[in-house]
Amino acid sequence: YLDSYGGIFKIALQISEVISDLLAQGRDVRILTGEKCMSSAMTILMSVPQECRYSGPNTKFLIHSARFTDPVTNQPKSGLPRRSRYKIHTANNAQLKRLTRGSCISEPSLRSFLKSMDDAYFTSREALDLGLVSAIV
Repeated sequence: YLDSYGGIFKIALQISEVISDLLAQGRDVRILTGEKCMSSAMTILMSVPQECRYSGPNTKFLIHSARFTDPVTNQPKSGLPRRSRYKIHTANNAQLKRLTRGSCISEPSLRSFLKSMDDAYFTSREALDLGLVSAIV
């Protein structure tokens, strides 16, 4: 059961790796989303095959890129070290690969889509149509 506003992307990747290990052992792992599946929680959702991803009827999904800007001023964060910018870029690429795996969204399409808006919100129905989940339960 996944009901989350998101959190630290590195932790989401670690959870995804645990799920990958369970799948490699032949375990049946399925994820049902609660009211929200946002930000790094999408990375966890996409770590299971599409046929094992389910949405509640009122789930709100959010996909967005990590940002270099201050959320209040929308100006570049001052003093953000080059190494941090590289980590954010790497995290965005890793998230894009996970989000496009097993869905009907191509990586170039998702990149283009994310550039056109800050936050991409989806309803359960839209997530189903995009192949992010296999069923609404």
